[in-house]
Amino acid sequence: MTDWPTFGVPGDLIKGCACISGCYDLHPVLLSVRANYVKLAAEEVRELSPQKHVQYLPCPLLIAYAEHDTDEFRRHSEDFARALQRTGRLSALLRVPAINHFEIIELLSKSRSVLLEAVLSHVDNTTTSG
Repeated sequence: MTDWPTFGVPGDLIKGCACISGCYDLHPVLLSVRANYVKLAAEEVRELSPQKHVQYLPCPLLIAYAEHDTDEFRRHSEDFARALQRTGRLSALLRVPAINHFEIIELLSKSRSVLLEAVLSHVDNTTTSG
């Protein structure tokens, strides 16, 4: 959501993004025990929650999550994907089977993994289109 031209670079500098098992709306953090150590004011929660700003995202996004993520991480990914779909920014929603939240990122280091293939395809599609 950065205004790149103010830094002397093209506004479409970022061509695509892959979000993997993330927290896209920080409001639930305030409702959990994490609020004791993640000190966020209500205005910071809104400002730092990507799901609240999908209309400003300038590029297509791939959203991936692990089959064995917690219910909350799965919900975040699916809700964010629906919000992106409404604005035309969802490239794909990928549920990676048979792994958990901590294993999913390791798939980026494994050739031919479903996650790596999806990310590479996303990069290829976003850098060769338009």
